[in-house]
Amino acid sequence: MTKKGIQLTLNFLVTIIIAVVVFSFGVKFVYNLVSEVSELETLTYDNLNERIGDILCEGADKVCIGVNRKVIPRGKFDVFGIKIINVVDVEDFNIIIDRSRSKRITNNQEFSVTANEIDLKFRNTFKIKKNEEENIGIGIEVKKEAPSGIYIFDVWVSYDDGRIIDYGNNKWVGNLADDEKTAYKIYVEVP
Repeated sequence: MTKKGIQLTLNFLVTIIIAVVVFSFGVKFVYNLVSEVSELETLTYDNLNERIGDILCEGADKVCIGVNRKVIPRGKFDVFGIKIINVVDVEDFNIIIDRSRSKRITNNQEFSVTANEIDLKFRNTFKIKKNEEENIGIGIEVKKEAPSGIYIFDVWVSYDDGRIIDYGNNKWVGNLADDEKTAYKIYVEVP
């Protein structure tokens, strides 16, 4: 075998090895792509809502409700998440939902919400250290006898430093429930 024959054989082997390596990287890439697509297929609607809510709350807002509108059938329970970032020196926070201001809209008519229709479950008071964040859940259980309609709840996050401060809007209000404009809204649609 001549010197040129040996070089040709070595070049051919190197080319084959490079082709096999490139082919394996291509197979791995396609495998990863297919596994990510199948993972997306297995995500449920609730998982997607949770991820979207997390993305929506990645801003610099002190108070954020990522997903504020949900469909909850009669007899079912679901949770709304509120993300609160503490940027003040106070650690004691409150969530206020004034049941007397909650309303249900059915056929363009407005009704007051009773405890027989919707049950709210949440932690009223909690602590958040300065420069930390907390995710607080507001559980909503729709009673079996609840009428169809869209239920609207006003939610305030406040802290107390000797006076009640509406944390999200950073202003003092004597009675948070008197100021509907500063409230965060949660909408529950009962089909």
